[in-house]
Amino acid sequence: MTARKLKDLTIGTRLGLGFGIVFVLFCTLTLFAINRMEYLANKISLIHNHPLTVSNAVLKIDTHIVKMHRTMKDIVLDESAAEINKDSEFVDKHERETYAEFDIIDKSFLGNKALLEAAREAFVSWKPVRDEIIQLMRAGKRSAAIRIIKGKGARHAVKIENTMDALYAFAQGKADEFVASARDTTDQSIKTMYLLLFLVVVTVMIFTVYLTRSITRPVEALRAATLEIGKGKLDTPLNIDADGEMGELARSVHEMTVNLANVTASRDELNEEITERKQAEDELRRSEERIKLLLESTAEAIYGLDAEGKCTFANPACLKILGYESMDDVLGKNMHNLIHHTRPDGSPYPMHECHIYEAFQKGTGTHVDNEVLWRKDGTSFAGEYWSHPIHEDGKTIGSVVTFMDITERKGLEKARQKLMDNLEEKATEMERFVYTVSHDLKSPLITIQGFLGLLEKDALEGETKRIQGDISHIQKAARQMQELLADLLEISRIGRLVNTPERVNFNQLVQDVVELLDGQIKTCGVQIDVMPEMPTLYGDRKRLLEVVQNLIDNALKFMGEQTAPHIEIGYHLKKGENIYYIKDNGIGIEPRFHQKVFELFERLNPEIEGTGIGLAIVKRIIELEGGRMWIESEGKGRGCTFCFVLPDKHGRET
Repeated sequence: MTARKLKDLTIGTRLGLGFGIVFVLFCTLTLFAINRMEYLANKISLIHNHPLTVSNAVLKIDTHIVKMHRTMKDIVLDESAAEINKDSEFVDKHERETYAEFDIIDKSFLGNKALLEAAREAFVSWKPVRDEIIQLMRAGKRSAAIRIIKGKGARHAVKIENTMDALYAFAQGKADEFVASARDTTDQSIKTMYLLLFLVVVTVMIFTVYLTRSITRPVEALRAATLEIGKGKLDTPLNIDADGEMGELARSVHEMTVNLANVTASRDELNEEITERKQAEDELRRSEERIKLLLESTAEAIYGLDAEGKCTFANPACLKILGYESMDDVLGKNMHNLIHHTRPDGSPYPMHECHIYEAFQKGTGTHVDNEVLWRKDGTSFAGEYWSHPIHEDGKTIGSVVTFMDITERKGLEKARQKLMDNLEEKATEMERFVYTVSHDLKSPLITIQGFLGLLEKDALEGETKRIQGDISHIQKAARQMQELLADLLEISRIGRLVNTPERVNFNQLVQDVVELLDGQIKTCGVQIDVMPEMPTLYGDRKRLLEVVQNLIDNALKFMGEQTAPHIEIGYHLKKGENIYYIKDNGIGIEPRFHQKVFELFERLNPEIEGTGIGLAIVKRIIELEGGRMWIESEGKGRGCTFCFVLPDKHGRET
């Protein structure tokens, strides 16, 4: 009885009933899910308000410390009081932001406040050292300032980082506690959700099958009947026992069958009408072809030619573009000799080769957009033209020519092509950049993920020593990511943060870099020879210092097992250019890699520490300064020479 009542319902009512049941079941499931999500949200809020807030603040403090330490290094290289004051203000800004982050940690820290106070005290005790360095620089005592920044300045920075690491470790421990609690709740909720979802799916499937069959059976019967009717069997019965829409549809199909029989009876009459209409359409098509010819011949400028190539008419636009004032100036004249006599390269253009005359020579239309037309005053312009033959009684009696001045369009096409080439080059570089960054960042992330798993296991087993080792590996991977991100930030700033160009004493620049790398140079036991009295450079001094520093640092890294390591810095004059060079006797670079080493993230020897960005930064700085850079090396074990040329302030390369 219930099934019969359901069958008598309209399709809309049945679908509404079905969706209503599904809606109620999924509402029940959704309410349960919302309840569990609210609980997890509270847990996540605890993680955000306590450990994550502290961790984020600690990471921001680490970033401020790194920037302050780098800026202090910049201060000892500054040449003027204005530069010192500017960098000092930058340090003070990050100091204020650091104290603000300490206040955030103080509000959310759940551990021993002594750890926080130790970190704050370490940071406070660094300020006198910074102030002393700034005072020495303002007094002109650069060497003393450099010794302090390499000595107790560096030690203070390390001390601050160690105290911050302790805060970070405690915050991560708290985060792990909250995460474990949330994970247990999640596991229980998922099991319950799966069970409820299974019950909902089974119920919906059973009801859907029943509802679908109640709709599809009469539809299938109606489809079979209509197929027979479509084959011409207009007397096919419609056996559908249903009320509502399906019954009405069956009756409509029956009426359609009756009407179709009536239409078939008048088919011959319709065919005759179609034949007459086709004849009318043929006549209309011929008229449309004449109209189409006129439409295709209407453009910026129009003129007509007879069979001998003489002008028969020209519109005002034609006269204006060609520089003629009256129709009499062109009527009866040979238009090829008048406006199309010479090619774009200045060579003569014979009339028998002219594409315009192909229209009445071969009876076919032509279209050309790579030639020039000539004005009355003897000047030419890039023209695009169409030549269409004119037929009469089966003979070609002339042609209609349309043309336009496309000088501006040609210029835009060249500019667009140049832009497209540049965009394609930038897109290729960006694609490779994104791929390489994601690849290089993935490695430390995988390391961190792996050791986090080991850390969790060792923590459960109480293996303190192994926990320390796991944390050390995680910190190393994090530092690797930080170093990579710092280099990426540096290369992104090139070309945007530009200092005022100036004359730079290259010998003094090299001396400053050697002092900065003094410890590394002594450790490697490298002898550095600098040519005296080299020409000055013109450009951004800080960026040029980065160039020299990166090149010397690169030479030190790739010195190999050389028993007498040696670096030579100098210049030589060639073809009116001052070519500066930094030459070493290290492991060398094979010629096939001379261009590749300047690409982002290219590291020919992965065992040597680095991010593969240094040489890319150097080349980009040189190119932004308007210069060029290259490598000279005979191959492996033969040493390497990095050469560069920069323009002077008048635009000439030095």
